[in-house]
Amino acid sequence: MIASTWNISAIDNFKKQLLQLNPTSVFISHQRIPNLMPLSLAAKKLNIPVFVAIFSWDNIPKARLNVKYDKILVWSDYMSQQLQLFYPEILKKNILITGTPQFEHYFNGKLKIERHDFAQKYKIDVNKKWILFSGDDVLTSPNDPLYLEDLAVFVANNYNDEVEIILRKAPSDSTNRFDNVVNTYSEIVTKIEPDWCFNQDWSLSLPNAFDLTLQYNLAYHCKAVVNLGSTMALDFATFDKPSFYVHYNHSTSNHFDTKQIYSYEHFKSMHGLNAVEWVTKPEDYKSLFEKLLTKPKTLAKDKQKWLEKIAMHPLTESSKRIAKALE
Repeated sequence: MIASTWNISAIDNFKKQLLQLNPTSVFISHQRIPNLMPLSLAAKKLNIPVFVAIFSWDNIPKARLNVKYDKILVWSDYMSQQLQLFYPEILKKNILITGTPQFEHYFNGKLKIERHDFAQKYKIDVNKKWILFSGDDVLTSPNDPLYLEDLAVFVANNYNDEVEIILRKAPSDSTNRFDNVVNTYSEIVTKIEPDWCFNQDWSLSLPNAFDLTLQYNLAYHCKAVVNLGSTMALDFATFDKPSFYVHYNHSTSNHFDTKQIYSYEHFKSMHGLNAVEWVTKPEDYKSLFEKLLTKPKTLAKDKQKWLEKIAMHPLTESSKRIAKALE
């Protein structure tokens, strides 16, 4: 993409703003926003270095860099190697390993809400063990309501008096597709909505500050998370909690195959590691729950090794490393 592709007035407008601000660098926090190319071009005209952070763990193999940058901040050495594989034209010296601030709030004990207070706020049975079902977006996992129902049926038949399921939808999921399951199993399934400020343009939707508190307490108080292939497995690993990755298809839905999801390049990071527990059929919950409620440390033994591979440690220093890189 070259400068002539863009409206010169847009570049000049950014150039004027940069001259007023007089920054030593420009930091872009998401690499997939093509509309920021005029900003990058304006900065280059003024010899201001442009930095970008890779937003998510899967953004190297699943998405292209839409703007040219001077320096690229990545999560780990593993991501650095991925970047060099997919973009051999990028020099290694321009790739900075800083980690990601995505997990820092899990180490902020001030966000903790006492279990009794959290239960009272969201009308959860404080005496039960809590399991989080973390939803995906509709495109990634169209069968999420079926997977939630399978989990609810298992709990209802085996741990009705011991376990409660908490449903947290993906922030991007604005549908009511879970309502039938939640209503049918209202005694054991409680829905907690993400605390986000939504915009019609999804790229402009942002979490409210309390959403970090909500995430912290769900990971802290729940025994495990059930999910189809999301980073929630890494979030729970910060508290040394296991993730159950759903990996089976429904006979009632023939248009979706979980094999497609787990064949994505970023899941190769788990090869050779017992990073998560796999639910290959609903019957697998029996043995998984037996271990979860009696010997939880035997589950997903390599989850910490996987987290260390995905994100530079210590996780608490990521923001400082990013700030230092921008100096």
